[in-house]
Order: sequence, then structure tokens, then C-alpha cells
Amino acid sequence: MKKDELKKYLATRRMGWPYEDSYHVDNMGGHRFVAKIGDELAGLSYAEVSDNGKEAVMKMNLKGQYAEYGIGTELLELLMEDLQNSGLETIRYEIPRERYAFQIYRNLGFTVERQDEETVRFIWRRTILVTAFEPFGGETLNPTAEVLGMLPDESSGYAIRKLLLPVEYGRSAEIAISEYDRLQPAAVIMLGQAGGRSAISPETSAKNLMDCEAPDNAGYIADHERISEKGPDTLSSTLPVGKIVDVLAARDIPCEISDDAGTYVCNSLFYSMLDHNRGDVPTGFIHVPYIKEQGHTDKPFMEISDICMAIEVIIETISANGEIR
Repeated sequence: MKKDELKKYLATRRMGWPYEDSYHVDNMGGHRFVAKIGDELAGLSYAEVSDNGKEAVMKMNLKGQYAEYGIGTELLELLMEDLQNSGLETIRYEIPRERYAFQIYRNLGFTVERQDEETVRFIWRRTILVTAFEPFGGETLNPTAEVLGMLPDESSGYAIRKLLLPVEYGRSAEIAISEYDRLQPAAVIMLGQAGGRSAISPETSAKNLMDCEAPDNAGYIADHERISEKGPDTLSSTLPVGKIVDVLAARDIPCEISDDAGTYVCNSLFYSMLDHNRGDVPTGFIHVPYIKEQGHTDKPFMEISDICMAIEVIIETISANGEIR
């Protein structure tokens, strides 16, 4: 949950509440947060961390008379952020079924791991966000969408979150950024089709420009427009582009570095994501060629299985070689 969304949620829950001047939350260290009304303990959130420092179980105690004011949500949010910043790979939280509030836990990045008649157990796992696009330009297939469905659900200990996006300026970035904020992933890999290319192409940079005679899938035609009025003209990928190409080449997968992500929706998404996350996590864009199933017999293409293998190798490369902080 983004901080502004949490602030709005708490403001709604606390309209007219009588504790405005006496309520406070203290970070006690050691993954422990305490909420107080004056000197009275209102709630506590804490975590039990495994000996290897990779897993944690969240716990919370909240006095019933304060449950309606969003104190529990605030305590969980603070604890979750604290645990994520400590580099944990897995976080679990189990609650009685009658307290099941899926949207709140989903906003924290949890998914349901197990549930029965009495309890629900949620799990958060360190995640890599991979995006792809739907078909565009009259095509019935987009190789990136096909690859997305073929990728595993986890790799090198990271959950893979697969997100299919519309080929629309603005909207594609809004959806991807919203999911980024919700998941706080360890890395972002965006995929797009570049018909006419013959190799996997990691892009080095994104341009602050939308400009293409072809409309997006909503019918919009961009005419030399900046993506961000105050943003720089270019933003650089924070993926290890050189290393990716070296590893792919070593496996005989056609690949080449690209310095031109175009000025269509792919570039718009690429720039917008970098502008949003400031490259705080490895973030970049990979263009892929046509696949033979698209029927462009006069253009270069790659086998879908080879493209999928390349993306899996890229995920492994950034997750297994110290690229993810």
C-alpha cells in the first residue's frame, strides 16, 4: 500500500475519533512496533525471524475497542516495510478466518498460501515483476504475451509476478506502476515486440518522448510529446545489460545491445517506470523479435521456446549474480 493511500485510508477510518492528540506509534527496534493511546497500549506488531535471516512470521495483538480505527493496518504496514527493507525472502502472516480482509492484505503484497475453516495464512515472497504486452497493430499474437504465459512462477528463490499490459500510452504505465507500488519487487523486467529485429535486445535507455504515426490500441496517435515535462531527456536501464548479453551469447541465444527503444508504447512504459522508481531496483526493457506463428515470412523471427529460454536466463542472471540488492 502506498503511503498516500494508507494516509487516506486512515483518515477515513479516523474521522472524528477522540484520540488524535494522544495516539502515537513507536518503533521499538528488532521488528517491533507499538501503538499507544497516551500511556495505554493499543496494539503491537512484531515478527519472529528464522535463524538464517531469510524468513519471518508476522504477529499482531490489538485491543478490540480500537479495531475500527485502522490501527492494525497501520501497524502491519510499518512492520511489513521494516521487514522488506531488511532483505527477507519470505514473510508469512496467519489470522483467524473471521478477520479475513483480503484487499488489505493484498495491498500489502500478500497472497493466500493456505486456508481452512478456521484460519487463513498469507505469504509474501521477494518478487520479480515481468510485464508483457497484448497484440497490437492488427496482429493476433504478441510474442511477449506468449512468453509471459510460459514463464515459471518462481526462479532462483524469487516469485515471478507476470503482468499483461494494454498497448496504450499512459494506461500501460499506470497499471505497471500501480503493481510495482503494491509488490515493491526486487527487480522489473519489461518485455516488448520489435518486429524486424533478429535477436533478443536489452535496451540501454529510454527516451522522454512519445512520437509515432501508428495509433496505440485505444486509437491515440502521439505527436512528438514528452512523457514527463520535468524529466530528463533520457533515463538509463539499471539492468546489467552487458552481462545479460554475455550470458545469452554463451548459450548461443541471438542477442545484441540496443540503444534505441523507439518512441512508441514500449519506450513510454520503460521511461515511466524508471522515472517512477528511480532505478532503485534493477529495472529495464527487453525487446524480442517476431515468432514464426505470426506469419511474417519476409522478416526475421525466433522460436518462441528460444525467446522464453532467453527471458528465463535473464531472470536467473539478475537474481543469482548479486544484481538484486
